[in-house]
Amino acid sequence: MMAASAYLKVAKKRFIDEIPMILRFQFLDPLLKSLKSVRMQKSDAEPEILFKSSDREVNHRKSLEEQIGSCSSSDREASW
Repeated sequence: MMAASAYLKVAKKRFIDEIPMILRFQFLDPLLKSLKSVRMQKSDAEPEILFKSSDREVNHRKSLEEQIGSCSSSDREASW
C-alpha cells in the first residue's frame, strides 16, 4: 500500500508536468510557427486582412448588440 501511495505522488507530479509540455509542443509551437509564416507573407499594410471578421461573425455581433440594447432598455423601464 505504501508503494502505491509513493507511486501516485510521483505519477501525479509527472502528469502535471506533462500537460504544459503537451500544450506547448502540440498547440502553441505549431500555432506560432504558422502565424510567423503568415506574417512573413503579408506586408505591414495588410493587417486588416489577417484580422477581418467574417460576414457571419459581423451579423452575429450585431444580433448580440441588439439583444443587449433591448435588455438594457427593458431594465431601464423596469427601474421606473
